[in-house]
Amino acid sequence: MLSTLLMVSQLIAGGGSYGGYGGFIATGQFPAIAELNDLLDAHGIGKVESPIFSTGGGGYALIGNIFLGGSGFGGNATAKGDSVTVDASFGGGFFEFGYQRSLLRNLLGYLFLGIGGYGMELQIKPNLSNASFDDILDNPRRMTFVSKGGFAFETALALHYWIPMGKRPSFISLMLKGGAILLPAPGDWKLRDGASITSGPEVGKAHPFVSLGIFFGGRVPAWMAKRG
Repeated sequence: MLSTLLMVSQLIAGGGSYGGYGGFIATGQFPAIAELNDLLDAHGIGKVESPIFSTGGGGYALIGNIFLGGSGFGGNATAKGDSVTVDASFGGGFFEFGYQRSLLRNLLGYLFLGIGGYGMELQIKPNLSNASFDDILDNPRRMTFVSKGGFAFETALALHYWIPMGKRPSFISLMLKGGAILLPAPGDWKLRDGASITSGPEVGKAHPFVSLGIFFGGRVPAWMAKRG
């Protein structure tokens, strides 16, 4: 808590930047699926373990003391039982904006807000042996897809470090970001064909995450831009 308060106070006291950048983002998701995991475990399948390693990308523009842009990501995990395997996919995408300040010469701090969507899909399949074409036609239900998700918000703090390159302007940077995805109304479980499922495990409304991004672009501190 103290470190968060210190970061916020430095954000308010510092200066902004101008520029833009984009690149690759690796994320560790911690989806709030305790009830789902309890149900899978009760059926002898095991749990979907966190963190869910995810990959994606994003891009942003720095405009004085604000920034705006967007990012997206997706990742998978597997829970396997003796008779059934569940492949779980988690992902989302957001339009992002917020407040940014220079903390040190090459370090920026961000307060993130995002608006977009977040969801999960389960591919449930029995552990079957090889089958003939006739067997498949007689019993085609060998795999089921169910999903859940909807409109979501994102809130996060981030540190963005521009790697020094001597006398040359820095164009490579690293961003460490942590926060939560908020699902105010997670929605109902649905089959891929659009049919609803009459019951199912609830998921939480807050899904924490932490990410590390490598970006390429350029920036100019606000004081230099104003002087120019």
